[in-house]
Amino acid sequence: ELFALMLARNGLLGELVEVVADHGQALTHVPRLLDPTLAGGALLDLGVYPISFIVSMLGEPLAVDALGHRSESGVDATSVSNLSYPGAIGVGTTTLLASTPTRAFVAGREGCLEFDSRFYEPGGLTATLGEQVVRWEGTPTLGGFEFQVAEVARGVAAGQTESAVLPLHETVVVMEVMDAVRRALGARFPGE
Repeated sequence: ELFALMLARNGLLGELVEVVADHGQALTHVPRLLDPTLAGGALLDLGVYPISFIVSMLGEPLAVDALGHRSESGVDATSVSNLSYPGAIGVGTTTLLASTPTRAFVAGREGCLEFDSRFYEPGGLTATLGEQVVRWEGTPTLGGFEFQVAEVARGVAAGQTESAVLPLHETVVVMEVMDAVRRALGARFPGE
């Protein structure tokens, strides 16, 4: 994802016009995810990945809209999040009812990046820049979070309280987007 972010921010894809990401896993067998008193639902456990991806590429949205369905217990089970930007749109889909391809792409006026399945982990991607197609196979991982752990360890060792890779402001934007999606879906937790 960092590689894609560098390509996008360096203008190699041209002006970004669309970012799409999907994350669905069949998790109805996990009681916590169906329990509103435990902050259950697909969005906070799965939907955070597509929304974070979109925000990392396009920044803070101008508007957020969402459609979806809630489970019998009232938590969000399936959703489509639409994030609007000047001249661009971000679309994130998530569900806890079924496994999905978990892919993502970033489309700019000059090129496109297509991520392999499990886009949220280090892996392969295909870059199409005009007529040129470049394939990158990615880096094998131990469990998918070793880069995040390394960044935290680096920051702690340096005495930092915030990472330049994922600054606090971006984390707050992601949380605000997810709150807006939950509001649109009518998914509320006790005490809200």
